[in-house]
Amino acid sequence: MQWGQAQKETVHSYRIEYRTNSIWKQIITVTNNFQRKRVHKLSEDIKTNSIRIIVLETNGEDSARIVEIRVYRD
Repeated sequence: MQWGQAQKETVHSYRIEYRTNSIWKQIITVTNNFQRKRVHKLSEDIKTNSIRIIVLETNGEDSARIVEIRVYRD
């Protein structure tokens, strides 16, 4: 790991989606990410029983590593 550079396995671009009435809807799109930990706060509540993250690109590796996902209601 080098200071100031993204690790190659870090997710560079991704989408977060949720499912409602059997339809997936996009809520967040991120590009040019280099951080290992991200926090996304939504402007409104969403009622769902499923979320997914679609990795579009890493910072160099062939595969991405997402270790943990947490969802909270403030």
